[in-house]
Amino acid sequence: MIAEMVTEFHELAKRGRVTTRPYVHPGLFGCVHGLHAHAHALAQAAGPLWDNPTTQIACLPLARAAFECGVLAQWLLREPLALGALVSEDQRQTRNLARDWANVPQLAPYAPTIARRLGDHHSDLAPIARSMEKLCNQFVGGGTLYAFYRLMSGYTHAGLAAASQWLEPTESEDAIAPFRLRTAREPTRADAIFFGWGLLFTASAFADLTKNDGTQDNNQLNRWARRIGVDRRLTLLPKSDRA
Repeated sequence: MIAEMVTEFHELAKRGRVTTRPYVHPGLFGCVHGLHAHAHALAQAAGPLWDNPTTQIACLPLARAAFECGVLAQWLLREPLALGALVSEDQRQTRNLARDWANVPQLAPYAPTIARRLGDHHSDLAPIARSMEKLCNQFVGGGTLYAFYRLMSGYTHAGLAAASQWLEPTESEDAIAPFRLRTAREPTRADAIFFGWGLLFTASAFADLTKNDGTQDNNQLNRWARRIGVDRRLTLLPKSDRA
């Protein structure tokens, strides 16, 4: 199914220019469109890893990034102030990057170039754009979204969870080498679902911003949602219930 979703994305791209619905902010459309493309590029890059049993675990960092794209795209679509929050958070990160580069002799000459990108946009929602936990908790079922994200994070960051996936105990009594490298890992349906959620959420956000002129097949999106077992649109919690 993941390959099918990637193929559909490329077919969509071949159609060229798309028309947005009325009153869609160009910045919003550009951001969602970019997240849509990035998630599908990650899935395409994961294909060779998935086809090789010894490297399937290496798909999870890519799946995690696609999942982030999907949740963020849904928030941008549902929360009118989300785009401003994303801009504010980008400026904070850029400011910190320019400061850090200024302290490194090899990079200091380039710090002013980065600093020139800075604006002065403030948003009270910027902390949500900064935290995946806060972002997930804007939605109904946010606890489930964040639990999946944390699971994938364990196989993304260097640590015991990632290392242990490559090892299995030996029967040797030699205390120096109690483990050997595992040669393969059986794929699970969950691995595909993680990618599927990210692709579905970005594709649905893109479809909801464009006119129903044949550029996006809503029926196909609904079929994918049924196969994955999730609604293709995330629902914001009432404001009083958002963490």
